[in-house]
Amino acid sequence: MKKFSKRTAIVTGGASGIGGGCAKKLASEGTTVLIVDINEATAKKTVEYILENGGSAEYLIGDVSEENVSKQMVDKAIDMTGRLDFLIQNAYSHTSDSGSAIETTSDEWDTGIGLLTKALFFGAKYSVPAMTESGNVTGINTEWSGFGLRNGEPPKQNIGRIINISSVHGIVQAPKSLVYASGKAAVIGLTRQMAIDFGELGITVNAIAPGHIVTERGQKAWEKSGDKKGFHLFELQYPVRRTGTPEDIASSVSFLCSDEASFITGTTLTVDGGLSIQLQENIVMRLKDYISKNPEIKTPGNKRKINLFSYPNNFRKSPTLLSCRNYSDFCKSHNVSNWRRIWDHMINIHTSSFFNYLNFFTWCERDSLSFINHAKLCFNLSMSWSSSYHTIFESRP
Repeated sequence: MKKFSKRTAIVTGGASGIGGGCAKKLASEGTTVLIVDINEATAKKTVEYILENGGSAEYLIGDVSEENVSKQMVDKAIDMTGRLDFLIQNAYSHTSDSGSAIETTSDEWDTGIGLLTKALFFGAKYSVPAMTESGNVTGINTEWSGFGLRNGEPPKQNIGRIINISSVHGIVQAPKSLVYASGKAAVIGLTRQMAIDFGELGITVNAIAPGHIVTERGQKAWEKSGDKKGFHLFELQYPVRRTGTPEDIASSVSFLCSDEASFITGTTLTVDGGLSIQLQENIVMRLKDYISKNPEIKTPGNKRKINLFSYPNNFRKSPTLLSCRNYSDFCKSHNVSNWRRIWDHMINIHTSSFFNYLNFFTWCERDSLSFINHAKLCFNLSMSWSSSYHTIFESRP
Protein backbone atom coordinates (compact mmCIF):
# COMPACT_ATOMS: atom_id res chain seq x y z
CA MET A 1 0.00 0.00 0.00
CA LYS A 2 1.30 3.43 -0.93
CA LYS A 3 1.92 6.21 1.58
CA PHE A 4 -1.29 8.11 0.84
CA SER A 5 -3.59 5.38 -0.41
CA LYS A 6 -7.28 6.25 -0.04
CA ARG A 7 -6.49 9.94 0.45
CA THR A 8 -7.85 12.75 -1.71
CA ALA A 9 -6.16 16.08 -2.34
CA ILE A 10 -7.03 19.35 -3.99
CA VAL A 11 -4.09 21.24 -5.51
CA THR A 12 -4.89 24.76 -6.66
CA GLY A 13 -2.65 26.12 -9.38
CA GLY A 14 -1.76 22.48 -9.92
CA ALA A 15 -1.35 22.46 -13.68
CA SER A 16 2.35 23.34 -13.72
CA GLY A 17 5.21 24.80 -11.71
CA ILE A 18 5.19 24.21 -7.97
CA GLY A 19 1.56 23.12 -8.04
CA GLY A 20 2.21 20.68 -10.84
CA GLY A 21 5.13 19.20 -8.93
CA CYS A 22 2.94 18.78 -5.84
CA ALA A 23 0.14 17.14 -7.81
CA LYS A 24 2.51 14.63 -9.41
CA LYS A 25 4.26 13.86 -6.12
CA LEU A 26 1.07 13.24 -4.15
CA ALA A 27 -0.39 11.16 -6.98
CA SER A 28 2.74 9.01 -7.11
CA GLU A 29 2.25 8.30 -3.40
CA GLY A 30 -1.31 7.05 -3.85
CA THR A 31 -3.34 10.24 -3.46
CA THR A 32 -6.31 10.90 -5.74
CA VAL A 33 -5.67 14.45 -6.94
CA LEU A 34 -7.99 17.17 -8.16
CA ILE A 35 -6.08 19.89 -10.02
CA VAL A 36 -7.74 23.30 -10.04
CA ASP A 37 -6.30 25.80 -12.50
CA ILE A 38 -7.22 28.42 -15.10
CA ASN A 39 -5.07 26.80 -17.81
CA GLU A 40 -7.04 23.90 -19.23
CA ALA A 41 -4.48 22.71 -21.77
CA THR A 42 -1.71 22.44 -19.17
CA ALA A 43 -4.00 20.96 -16.53
CA LYS A 44 -5.08 18.29 -19.00
CA LYS A 45 -1.46 17.39 -19.78
CA THR A 46 -0.61 17.07 -16.10
CA VAL A 47 -3.61 14.83 -15.47
CA GLU A 48 -2.62 12.69 -18.46
CA TYR A 49 0.91 12.40 -17.08
CA ILE A 50 -0.42 11.24 -13.71
CA LEU A 51 -2.75 8.70 -15.30
CA GLU A 52 0.00 7.36 -17.55
CA ASN A 53 2.16 6.80 -14.49
CA GLY A 54 -0.47 4.82 -12.63
CA GLY A 55 -1.99 7.63 -10.56
CA SER A 56 -5.49 9.00 -10.24
CA ALA A 57 -6.37 12.60 -11.08
CA GLU A 58 -8.95 14.92 -12.57
CA TYR A 59 -8.99 18.65 -13.20
CA LEU A 60 -11.36 21.58 -12.74
CA ILE A 61 -11.01 24.89 -14.55
CA GLY A 62 -11.70 27.99 -12.49
CA ASP A 63 -10.40 31.00 -10.57
CA VAL A 64 -10.18 30.02 -6.90
CA SER A 65 -10.45 33.63 -5.77
CA GLU A 66 -14.13 33.30 -6.71
CA GLU A 67 -16.17 31.73 -3.92
CA ASN A 68 -18.32 29.57 -6.18
CA VAL A 69 -15.20 27.95 -7.67
CA SER A 70 -13.86 27.07 -4.21
CA LYS A 71 -17.16 25.48 -3.28
CA GLN A 72 -17.30 23.68 -6.60
CA MET A 73 -13.83 22.19 -6.22
CA VAL A 74 -14.64 20.73 -2.82
CA ASP A 75 -17.90 19.26 -4.12
CA LYS A 76 -16.05 17.71 -7.05
CA ALA A 77 -13.38 16.18 -4.81
CA ILE A 78 -16.08 14.58 -2.65
CA ASP A 79 -17.82 13.29 -5.78
CA MET A 80 -14.55 11.68 -6.92
CA THR A 81 -13.80 9.60 -3.81
CA GLY A 82 -16.29 10.47 -1.09
CA ARG A 83 -13.71 12.28 1.06
CA LEU A 84 -11.20 15.12 1.27
CA ASP A 85 -7.89 14.91 3.16
CA PHE A 86 -5.44 17.49 1.81
CA LEU A 87 -5.77 21.03 0.49
CA ILE A 88 -2.68 22.50 -1.18
CA GLN A 89 -3.31 26.19 -1.85
CA ASN A 90 -0.78 27.31 -4.44
CA ALA A 91 -2.69 29.25 -7.10
CA TYR A 92 -1.35 32.64 -8.10
CA SER A 93 -1.40 34.33 -11.48
CA HIS A 94 1.36 36.93 -11.80
CA THR A 95 0.05 40.44 -12.29
CA SER A 96 1.91 43.65 -13.11
CA ASP A 97 3.27 43.84 -9.59
CA SER A 98 6.04 46.37 -10.10
CA GLY A 99 5.24 49.27 -7.86
CA SER A 100 4.99 50.74 -4.40
CA ALA A 101 1.78 52.05 -2.88
CA ILE A 102 2.18 55.08 -5.14
CA GLU A 103 2.40 53.23 -8.45
CA THR A 104 0.06 50.30 -7.70
CA THR A 105 -3.51 50.79 -8.90
CA SER A 106 -6.57 49.83 -6.91
CA ASP A 107 -7.43 47.15 -9.47
CA GLU A 108 -3.94 45.62 -9.25
CA TRP A 109 -4.19 45.55 -5.46
CA ASP A 110 -7.65 44.01 -5.42
CA THR A 111 -6.77 41.39 -8.03
CA GLY A 112 -3.46 40.36 -6.50
CA ILE A 113 -4.51 40.36 -2.86
CA GLY A 114 -7.77 38.66 -3.79
CA LEU A 115 -5.99 35.73 -5.36
CA LEU A 116 -3.25 35.56 -2.73
CA THR A 117 -5.50 35.76 0.33
CA LYS A 118 -9.19 35.52 -0.46
CA ALA A 119 -8.64 32.26 -2.31
CA LEU A 120 -7.09 30.77 0.84
CA PHE A 121 -10.03 31.96 2.92
CA PHE A 122 -12.56 30.41 0.55
CA GLY A 123 -10.51 27.21 0.27
CA ALA A 124 -10.49 26.67 4.02
CA LYS A 125 -14.12 27.74 4.40
CA TYR A 126 -15.37 24.87 2.27
CA SER A 127 -12.61 22.30 2.74
CA VAL A 128 -12.53 22.12 6.53
CA PRO A 129 -16.15 20.89 6.92
CA ALA A 130 -15.50 18.30 4.20
CA MET A 131 -12.33 17.09 5.94
CA THR A 132 -14.10 16.91 9.29
CA GLU A 133 -16.91 14.88 7.81
CA SER A 134 -14.46 12.57 6.04
CA GLY A 135 -12.63 11.76 9.27
CA ASN A 136 -9.34 9.91 9.68
CA VAL A 137 -8.98 7.46 6.81
CA THR A 138 -7.26 4.94 9.12
CA GLY A 139 -9.86 5.24 11.88
CA ILE A 140 -9.99 7.20 15.16
CA ASN A 141 -7.41 6.48 17.86
CA THR A 142 -9.09 4.87 20.89
CA GLU A 143 -6.07 4.89 23.20
CA TRP A 144 -3.59 7.48 24.38
CA SER A 145 0.02 6.98 23.39
CA GLY A 146 3.28 8.51 24.53
CA PHE A 147 4.49 9.77 27.89
CA GLY A 148 2.66 12.20 30.15
CA LEU A 149 -0.53 12.35 32.16
CA ARG A 150 -3.60 11.65 30.04
CA ASN A 151 -7.25 12.32 30.75
CA GLY A 152 -10.39 11.88 28.72
CA GLU A 153 -10.70 10.88 25.10
CA PRO A 154 -7.67 11.11 22.77
CA PRO A 155 -7.67 14.25 20.62
CA LYS A 156 -8.53 14.04 16.98
CA GLN A 157 -5.48 13.55 14.77
CA ASN A 158 -4.71 13.36 11.06
CA ILE A 159 -8.17 14.42 9.97
CA GLY A 160 -6.86 16.82 7.37
CA ARG A 161 -3.99 18.94 6.15
CA ILE A 162 -4.01 22.45 4.70
CA ILE A 163 -0.77 23.70 3.20
CA ASN A 164 -0.57 27.28 1.98
CA ILE A 165 2.24 28.24 -0.39
CA SER A 166 3.80 31.52 0.66
CA SER A 167 7.27 32.70 -0.43
CA VAL A 168 10.55 34.04 0.89
CA HIS A 169 9.00 37.33 -0.26
CA GLY A 170 6.66 36.96 2.69
CA ILE A 171 9.70 36.95 5.00
CA VAL A 172 12.15 39.35 3.32
CA GLN A 173 10.82 42.23 1.27
CA ALA A 174 11.70 43.56 -2.17
CA PRO A 175 11.50 47.12 -3.51
CA LYS A 176 8.49 47.92 -5.67
CA SER A 177 6.69 44.67 -4.89
CA LEU A 178 3.81 45.83 -2.72
CA VAL A 179 1.11 43.42 -3.85
CA TYR A 180 3.12 40.21 -4.00
CA ALA A 181 5.14 40.78 -0.83
CA SER A 182 2.11 41.93 1.17
CA GLY A 183 0.04 39.02 -0.07
CA LYS A 184 2.67 36.40 0.69
CA ALA A 185 3.21 37.85 4.17
CA ALA A 186 -0.56 37.68 4.68
CA VAL A 187 -0.48 33.99 3.72
CA ILE A 188 1.77 33.36 6.72
CA GLY A 189 -0.62 35.23 9.03
CA LEU A 190 -3.62 33.37 7.66
CA THR A 191 -1.82 30.08 8.17
CA ARG A 192 -1.14 30.78 11.83
CA GLN A 193 -4.73 31.84 12.46
CA MET A 194 -6.16 28.79 10.71
CA ALA A 195 -3.83 26.53 12.69
CA ILE A 196 -5.32 27.86 15.93
CA ASP A 197 -8.89 27.62 14.68
CA PHE A 198 -8.75 24.09 13.24
CA GLY A 199 -6.22 22.30 15.45
CA GLU A 200 -8.84 20.83 17.77
CA LEU A 201 -10.56 19.36 14.71
CA GLY A 202 -7.48 17.29 13.92
CA ILE A 203 -6.57 19.52 10.97
CA THR A 204 -3.08 21.00 10.80
CA VAL A 205 -2.33 24.12 8.77
CA ASN A 206 1.18 25.03 7.64
CA ALA A 207 2.84 27.27 5.08
CA ILE A 208 5.83 26.76 2.82
CA ALA A 209 8.05 29.66 1.76
CA PRO A 210 9.92 28.67 -1.41
CA GLY A 211 13.04 30.43 -2.62
CA HIS A 212 14.00 30.69 -6.28
CA ILE A 213 12.23 27.73 -7.89
CA VAL A 214 12.96 27.13 -11.57
CA THR A 215 9.66 26.03 -13.09
CA GLU A 216 8.82 25.22 -16.68
CA ARG A 217 8.25 28.89 -17.42
CA GLY A 218 11.53 29.86 -15.76
CA GLN A 219 13.41 27.20 -17.70
CA LYS A 220 12.10 28.60 -20.97
CA ALA A 221 13.18 32.11 -19.98
CA TRP A 222 16.71 30.92 -19.27
CA GLU A 223 16.90 28.97 -22.51
CA LYS A 224 15.72 32.02 -24.43
CA SER A 225 17.89 34.77 -23.02
CA GLY A 226 20.22 33.41 -20.35
CA ASP A 227 23.38 31.34 -20.22
CA LYS A 228 25.08 28.93 -17.81
CA LYS A 229 27.30 31.59 -16.28
CA GLY A 230 24.32 33.86 -15.74
CA PHE A 231 22.41 31.05 -14.08
CA HIS A 232 25.36 30.32 -11.83
CA LEU A 233 25.13 33.92 -10.62
CA PHE A 234 21.79 32.99 -9.04
CA GLU A 235 23.16 29.73 -7.66
CA LEU A 236 25.94 31.62 -5.87
CA GLN A 237 23.32 33.34 -3.72
CA TYR A 238 22.43 30.02 -2.09
CA PRO A 239 24.56 28.19 0.51
CA VAL A 240 23.65 24.91 -1.21
CA ARG A 241 24.88 26.43 -4.51
CA ARG A 242 21.77 25.62 -6.51
CA THR A 243 18.31 26.97 -7.11
CA GLY A 244 15.21 24.98 -6.29
CA THR A 245 12.91 22.74 -8.30
CA PRO A 246 9.18 22.05 -8.00
CA GLU A 247 10.14 18.64 -6.62
CA ASP A 248 11.87 20.29 -3.65
CA ILE A 249 8.61 21.94 -2.64
CA ALA A 250 6.57 18.83 -3.44
CA SER A 251 8.69 16.75 -1.07
CA SER A 252 8.08 19.28 1.71
CA VAL A 253 4.36 19.17 1.02
CA SER A 254 4.41 15.39 1.14
CA PHE A 255 6.05 15.42 4.56
CA LEU A 256 3.64 17.97 6.01
CA CYS A 257 0.72 15.87 4.73
CA SER A 258 2.02 12.74 6.43
CA ASP A 259 0.98 11.34 9.79
CA GLU A 260 4.55 11.93 10.96
CA ALA A 261 3.86 15.68 10.82
CA SER A 262 0.76 15.55 13.05
CA PHE A 263 2.41 17.69 15.77
CA ILE A 264 3.48 20.42 13.33
CA THR A 265 1.01 23.22 12.76
CA GLY A 266 1.06 26.98 12.30
CA THR A 267 4.63 26.93 11.08
CA THR A 268 6.20 28.32 7.93
CA LEU A 269 8.71 25.93 6.45
CA THR A 270 11.29 27.95 4.52
CA VAL A 271 12.51 25.90 1.56
CA ASP A 272 15.03 28.28 0.02
CA GLY A 273 18.41 26.56 0.12
CA GLY A 274 19.52 28.90 2.88
CA LEU A 275 18.96 32.11 0.88
CA SER A 276 17.30 34.05 3.68
CA ILE A 277 19.74 33.21 6.50
CA GLN A 278 22.87 34.83 5.14
CA LEU A 279 24.79 38.01 5.94
CA GLN A 280 24.02 40.35 3.05
CA GLU A 281 27.35 42.01 2.38
CA ASN A 282 29.18 38.68 2.09
CA ILE A 283 26.86 37.62 -0.70
CA VAL A 284 27.24 40.91 -2.54
CA MET A 285 31.04 40.71 -2.49
CA ARG A 286 30.93 37.11 -3.69
CA LEU A 287 28.68 38.10 -6.58
CA LYS A 288 30.97 41.03 -7.37
CA ASP A 289 33.96 38.69 -7.65
CA TYR A 290 32.05 36.33 -9.89
CA ILE A 291 30.84 39.09 -12.20
CA SER A 292 34.36 40.50 -12.45
CA LYS A 293 35.60 37.11 -13.66
CA ASN A 294 32.62 36.59 -15.99
CA PRO A 295 31.88 40.02 -17.49
CA GLU A 296 29.58 38.85 -20.29
CA ILE A 297 27.05 36.87 -18.29
CA LYS A 298 23.49 36.71 -19.59
CA THR A 299 20.35 36.49 -17.50
CA PRO A 300 16.67 36.64 -18.52
CA GLY A 301 15.65 40.25 -18.98
CA ASN A 302 19.02 41.47 -20.26
CA LYS A 303 18.78 43.46 -23.47
CA ARG A 304 22.30 42.50 -24.40
CA LYS A 305 25.47 40.96 -23.05
CA ILE A 306 27.24 43.10 -20.47
CA ASN A 307 30.96 43.80 -20.60
CA LEU A 308 32.18 45.51 -17.45
CA PHE A 309 35.80 45.69 -18.59
CA SER A 310 35.53 47.94 -21.63
CA TYR A 311 36.69 51.40 -20.65
CA PRO A 312 39.20 54.01 -21.94
CA ASN A 313 42.77 53.71 -20.66
CA ASN A 314 42.86 57.39 -19.77
CA PHE A 315 39.90 56.95 -17.46
CA ARG A 316 42.36 56.52 -14.56
CA LYS A 317 42.98 60.25 -14.81
CA SER A 318 39.32 61.07 -14.20
CA PRO A 319 38.40 63.15 -11.13
CA THR A 320 38.17 61.31 -7.83
CA LEU A 321 34.60 60.51 -6.89
CA LEU A 322 34.12 62.39 -3.66
CA SER A 323 30.37 62.30 -3.07
CA CYS A 324 27.16 60.76 -4.31
CA ARG A 325 26.23 63.98 -6.04
CA ASN A 326 29.55 63.85 -7.91
CA TYR A 327 28.83 60.27 -8.89
CA SER A 328 25.60 61.31 -10.53
CA ASP A 329 27.09 64.39 -12.21
CA PHE A 330 30.15 62.44 -13.28
CA CYS A 331 28.10 59.73 -14.95
CA LYS A 332 26.15 62.17 -17.04
CA SER A 333 29.33 62.95 -18.97
CA HIS A 334 30.43 59.31 -19.46
CA ASN A 335 28.83 56.39 -21.23
CA VAL A 336 28.28 52.88 -19.92
CA SER A 337 31.67 51.68 -21.14
CA ASN A 338 33.18 53.37 -18.09
CA TRP A 339 31.33 51.34 -15.48
CA ARG A 340 34.39 49.27 -14.57
CA ARG A 341 36.36 52.31 -13.43
CA ILE A 342 33.37 53.57 -11.45
CA TRP A 343 33.27 50.15 -9.83
CA ASP A 344 36.94 50.48 -8.84
CA HIS A 345 36.44 53.90 -7.32
CA MET A 346 33.47 52.83 -5.29
CA ILE A 347 35.16 49.66 -4.02
CA ASN A 348 38.48 51.32 -3.19
CA ILE A 349 37.20 54.64 -1.85
CA HIS A 350 33.81 53.71 -0.40
CA THR A 351 34.21 50.07 0.59
CA SER A 352 31.82 50.40 3.53
CA SER A 353 29.09 51.71 1.23
CA PHE A 354 29.16 49.05 -1.45
CA PHE A 355 25.42 49.24 -1.84
CA ASN A 356 25.85 52.77 -3.20
CA TYR A 357 27.31 51.06 -6.22
CA LEU A 358 24.35 48.74 -6.61
CA ASN A 359 21.90 51.60 -6.69
CA PHE A 360 24.06 53.67 -9.00
CA PHE A 361 24.51 50.74 -11.37
CA THR A 362 20.78 50.14 -11.43
CA TRP A 363 20.21 53.77 -12.41
CA CYS A 364 22.66 53.37 -15.33
CA GLU A 365 21.10 50.27 -16.85
CA ARG A 366 18.05 49.19 -14.86
CA ASP A 367 16.63 46.86 -17.49
CA SER A 368 19.89 45.15 -18.38
CA LEU A 369 21.06 44.05 -14.97
CA SER A 370 18.28 42.10 -13.36
CA PHE A 371 20.73 40.63 -10.87
CA ILE A 372 21.22 44.05 -9.33
CA ASN A 373 17.53 44.38 -8.62
CA HIS A 374 17.60 40.85 -7.25
CA ALA A 375 20.49 41.71 -4.97
CA LYS A 376 18.65 44.80 -3.77
CA LEU A 377 15.57 42.70 -3.24
CA CYS A 378 17.32 40.25 -0.96
CA PHE A 379 19.89 42.40 0.77
CA ASN A 380 18.66 45.78 1.99
CA LEU A 381 21.04 47.57 4.29
CA SER A 382 19.86 49.09 7.55
CA MET A 383 19.10 52.80 7.46
CA SER A 384 22.12 53.53 9.62
CA TRP A 385 24.35 52.47 6.74
CA SER A 386 22.49 54.31 4.07
CA SER A 387 22.68 58.12 4.24
CA SER A 388 24.75 58.16 1.05
CA TYR A 389 22.59 55.36 -0.36
CA HIS A 390 19.54 57.60 -0.20
CA THR A 391 21.45 60.55 -1.62
CA ILE A 392 22.48 58.72 -4.74
CA PHE A 393 19.15 56.99 -5.20
CA GLU A 394 17.10 60.16 -4.84
CA SER A 395 19.44 62.36 -6.92
CA ARG A 396 19.34 60.25 -10.05
CA PRO A 397 17.94 62.08 -13.12
